[in-house]
Amino acid sequence: MSGVALCVVSSVEAANVQSCTVSNSAINFGIYDPLDPVSDDNNAGSVQINCKLTGTGTASVDVALGASAGTPAQRRLVNGSYFLDYNIYTKPSYTIIWGDGTAGTNTQQGTMSKAVETLSWTLYGRVPAGQLNVAPGTYTDTVQVTVTF
Repeated sequence: MSGVALCVVSSVEAANVQSCTVSNSAINFGIYDPLDPVSDDNNAGSVQINCKLTGTGTASVDVALGASAGTPAQRRLVNGSYFLDYNIYTKPSYTIIWGDGTAGTNTQQGTMSKAVETLSWTLYGRVPAGQLNVAPGTYTDTVQVTVTF
């Protein structure tokens, strides 16, 4: 099984934000064993936002994660007609789903106040154990990252 790639969409609307770049490291879950009924497959990735601010003041950032397969509340890694449910969480406790703010999901926030500043968040991914209806192969998903100022 492979992992999750992130596609970035940035909405630079704040008056004091000159420019921004968004980068990420994908979540790679490695090998999933459907016969292991108790061990979840966990791994992490990250998303970074680097902005240049003009003038004084701060810029508030809201980072949302969409879904291409499934919904932000229940994402899917896909391999042809087979899929594995998974999700992305805000903390290593795997209790708060990082999504778009709908269906019980949360977004992440930050504040920039320096002329050039980078904010970074860790993405905690989990594929729950016990998913038996899968075939060998590479399972992937692409998650859209939306940054709003």
